[in-house]
Amino acid sequence: MLKEYDNIEDDVVLIDTELGRYTQVQAHSELEDVTFGDYTYCAGYNQIFAADIGKFCSIASFVRINPGNHPTYTRPAQHHFTYRRKQFGLEKTMRHFSHGGRNPVYTSGMMCGWDMA
Repeated sequence: MLKEYDNIEDDVVLIDTELGRYTQVQAHSELEDVTFGDYTYCAGYNQIFAADIGKFCSIASFVRINPGNHPTYTRPAQHHFTYRRKQFGLEKTMRHFSHGGRNPVYTSGMMCGWDMA
């Protein structure tokens, strides 16, 4: 039976993440800048970045949500130098290639995974 809080399995990384009541994060998952609504779970081996996920959502194993910032229509390349500018010494010359601060939002009751499209 799930506890109201702290249903987090082994080898899980949580950074700047808020979990609602009766949520579950299964093993080998990484969540950064994520909000999980009540009763939402991810089934393991997930990578979720900068996302607001509603209540009662089911995320299958190995699903990646927002894994990188790769907009093809606003950048000169897909390479991560466009969004990890500091790592390449380009923070001053490429400021206009920013993330924009918009997180994907997944509404309550959403299912994400194999054969869901």
